[in-house]
Amino acid sequence: EIYEDYEGVDVPYRLFYHDTTHTIGVIERTLKIVEAMGLSAHERLLAVIAAAFHDIAQDWERSGDGPVFRKRFAGFNEFTSAFDAVGTMYKINEDEQTFSPVDVGIVSSAIIATTPSWDVHFGTIVQPFLNPHSHPVVRAVALADIGSPGMDTEGFLKDGWTLFAEDQIDIMETLSAAASSKDISNEVRRA
Repeated sequence: EIYEDYEGVDVPYRLFYHDTTHTIGVIERTLKIVEAMGLSAHERLLAVIAAAFHDIAQDWERSGDGPVFRKRFAGFNEFTSAFDAVGTMYKINEDEQTFSPVDVGIVSSAIIATTPSWDVHFGTIVQPFLNPHSHPVVRAVALADIGSPGMDTEGFLKDGWTLFAEDQIDIMETLSAAASSKDISNEVRRA
C-alpha cells in the first residue's frame, strides 16, 4: 500500500522519505529494540504491526505563495494510521481471536506516539505522546521511528535529503520535469 500510494506515483504525490525503505527501517530498528528489552513473542508481533502501520496515512496540502512546501497533517496522519491498523487487527480477529482490546490499545498508542513535534527550546524533534510510563512496545516503536541517527548510520545519511526532497514540492516538480540541468532556466534557479 505504501508503494502504491507514495512511491509508484509522480511528484508532488511521491514521498521520498515516508516510503517503504523508511517503514522497513522502522520495523528493523523496532525488532532490535524489543529484542534488547526482552519482550515476548506476542509483544514483538504488536510492535511489528505498529511499526508497519505507523506511516500508512500521509495526508498533506500544498503551502506557500512563492516556494511551495508540503504541509503535513502531523497528528491526524498518525491517528488515521492507528485507525487503519486497528481495522486490520479486527479483521484478523474475525477468523480467530488473536488480539485483545489491550493489544489494540498498545498498537494504536504506539502509532500515535510517533507523532512528531518541534521543541523550540531544545531545537529538536520530539514525540509529545511518548512518555516514560508508556508500554514498552509504544516506546520501542516511537524510538525506532526517529532512531536512525543512533542506530542506522546509512539510513540517517539518507534521511536529510529525502526529507528535503519530500517537502520541497516546487523544486522536485522542476527537477522531475527537466531532462537535464540545461532545461532549468537561470530565472527558475534563482527563485
